[in-house]
Amino acid sequence: MSRSTLLVFLICFCLALPLIDLTSAQVPIPSVELECEAVNPSGTLQIHVGPGATLIDYADCTATNPNVYTEKISIEVTIEGLSYSAPGELTIGPNSEVDFQVTIKADTGMLRSTHNLNIKARVEEAAGVPPPNIAESEVSLIVDIMQFSGVSVASISPIVTLISGSDYNIEFRVYNKGNYEDKFLLGFSDASRDKLEDEGFSISYPYPSYEIDTLSQPVKVYVVIRAPSDGSDWPINSEGMHEKKFTATFIATSDFSCKSEGDCNSASVDQIIIIQQEASETEQFLSGTSGDNQLLVYGGSGGVVILLMILLVVMKKRKGAQ
Repeated sequence: MSRSTLLVFLICFCLALPLIDLTSAQVPIPSVELECEAVNPSGTLQIHVGPGATLIDYADCTATNPNVYTEKISIEVTIEGLSYSAPGELTIGPNSEVDFQVTIKADTGMLRSTHNLNIKARVEEAAGVPPPNIAESEVSLIVDIMQFSGVSVASISPIVTLISGSDYNIEFRVYNKGNYEDKFLLGFSDASRDKLEDEGFSISYPYPSYEIDTLSQPVKVYVVIRAPSDGSDWPINSEGMHEKKFTATFIATSDFSCKSEGDCNSASVDQIIIIQQEASETEQFLSGTSGDNQLLVYGGSGGVVILLMILLVVMKKRKGAQ
């Protein structure tokens, strides 16, 4: 500092504090000490931005005035991409300290990321006058936007109809609704798979898991099935086909959620699979779906009349023979 500046400060300082004996000790220059720390054990601010999250975290700070006169301190916060709240200025008495918080706020659904937080305390007045020197202290902290999971699934063809013994690739779309890349575990539920295999299905997964980036297009995944080869004991529909309907639940599960969120986050969709097998003519006749059978049904009244006429002719012949 220049001699003239220091002289002005000393004159003002002496006028403000007439009780201090300046002849017995050197007047301390203005200064401030700043300490800040995150409340998390990791030492960083951690902001959760998933659905329903608070979206905030904060640092506890202490500003200390080590001098024998009152200081007015300004607080400056610098961080990119996030909003904050903090006191603009503090008045700290001689040899005193003041505690305050700096709160950082994020937006819902922000991508997982890391931000640098800088907190600076500067002396603006010492004993009521501007300080002759630049007196400041600053602290740097890390702010982490935490990852959260999200997933949704859709079936491209919610209902598929297959011929017994045929192969088919059932297509699904899987969406990463979280805020960072995630691996998803894919497949039918255990109960669905067990039931289908008991009915004679063969099931395989070309991709039992898939890593999907956030904000990307949905990923196409497939379940490869082979329909049961024998459906001869199934009911016959109106078209003369043995037919049976199956429902299977396809599930996509976030691997991150299982490992880091305390509970697995999954999404599911029901897939209907109809299998048909042509029935024999005999089976169609007995089931009432064949053309001959329908003819008898539709011409039932005429058939009864013909049968009665035949019966009368037979009875007359027997009487004539007697």
